[in-house]
Amino acid sequence: MKRWRSILLTILALLLVVPLVLMFWPEGPLDLSKDEEPFRSMVLPPKLVKGIYYMDGGSVTMWVTDQHDVRRAISFPIDYTGIITRHPSAYEGEHFDYGNVPELKNPRRAKAIMIRLFREYGNKNEPYHQATLDMLSEPLTAIGGDLYSHFFE
Repeated sequence: MKRWRSILLTILALLLVVPLVLMFWPEGPLDLSKDEEPFRSMVLPPKLVKGIYYMDGGSVTMWVTDQHDVRRAISFPIDYTGIITRHPSAYEGEHFDYGNVPELKNPRRAKAIMIRLFREYGNKNEPYHQATLDMLSEPLTAIGGDLYSHFFE
């Protein structure tokens, strides 16, 4: 009986330790060579990464100025019906250019790239840095609030 208890405790400990180790494991360098444009032509590390969310409910635009002083904007319009992801599409361009610029083919990858660039190179002292990051990265607390408002309001 003690043997089964020790096996069970070992399994439980592994289930707790492995996710913690993976959470704090450092990420490797960001390789954009196989991504779509405008990411493929960005020269890293960027000189400047800025972001802002809009009062329309959470659309986000981020600007990256690379090493060759080329400035690119990536916009993520808000989808009010989304619960798990509220930014299912991405565009190269400013917030109000959606009809004039093509949609990016892989918005999930675009979002992951921009979150990482903003986290690593964005100015953490700007007033809305963390709020913009939370708006785009959609933490579990935001998803919980969206679920509550979707079903109970």
